[in-house]
Amino acid sequence: MLAEQVLKVVQEQLGQTEIDVRLADVVKNNGVELTAISGGSDGLASNVYIDQDIQMIQDGEATVEDVASRVARTLEVQAEKAPFTSRGVIDLLEHPDPSQITMRVVSREQNAELLKTVPHRDIHGDLSIIASYKVSEDASTRISNDLAARMGYTATEVIDHAVKNANSEQHVVKSMRDMLAESMGVSSDQAEEMFGTDDHTMLVVTNENKFYGAGDIFVNKNLREQVAEKIGGDYYIIPSSVHEVICVSVDTMSPEQAATMIQEVNANEVQPEEVLGSHPYHVDAQTLKISNPCQSQEARVADEMRHSLHM
Repeated sequence: MLAEQVLKVVQEQLGQTEIDVRLADVVKNNGVELTAISGGSDGLASNVYIDQDIQMIQDGEATVEDVASRVARTLEVQAEKAPFTSRGVIDLLEHPDPSQITMRVVSREQNAELLKTVPHRDIHGDLSIIASYKVSEDASTRISNDLAARMGYTATEVIDHAVKNANSEQHVVKSMRDMLAESMGVSSDQAEEMFGTDDHTMLVVTNENKFYGAGDIFVNKNLREQVAEKIGGDYYIIPSSVHEVICVSVDTMSPEQAATMIQEVNANEVQPEEVLGSHPYHVDAQTLKISNPCQSQEARVADEMRHSLHM
């Protein structure tokens, strides 16, 4: 098995370091299972996912040694930055910093089994809030029910801290044109030549680090208001991935067209573990309430009542 061959070479390259490495099957968002080489001890571990690397080896685009070298270097760097030792884990559990609890919004249907084991809060019919604990600048761990108890928090407290922190962080609200220009490294003038005049009818919304930033607009009323002012009226939230959403004026497309676009993007452009949803959400620019335009009226009212209990 190629994964075992890579693991063996990684162990040889790390030699006598304190990093204990092993193969692990890790269940990610949406129930996607990935193969990782996991480094750490007695608690938190750093995972380096190798599924794509294995495919590259099979395709003749990389060797076992190439992949093992990358994995070994990554584990060494991560071990220096995160408390993956027994003492570090104990300190983390005994003295948690609530400001390091981060929020993630995931599909409830695709993560039904996960939600049985973690603190969560259901929102907007088919989404749920879960939480992670940031252990370093580059590493975090999902907060399970057991971990929350060891940290001295109830499930409600975990989610409350996560939502509070999401509301207090900086956000990115940029036009699609400006976001594309930034990713391509071109000037505003060049972007206008390439993509036309920016009319702000399509905005990209995420958090400052652009990691699991799609959920913030669902819990942050001020952020929804900011988007409404820029767009100039009601808009749809398009869940393009767990990391960001696209907000478009309701004048640009119907709910059915938006749903079709989302499903096509999910199928062709987004990794399975990064899919957030399959339909748009409508935001009323006056009330800033969120609803599912693809729901029946009865289901929509029930969803709004359930959501109002927590937000």
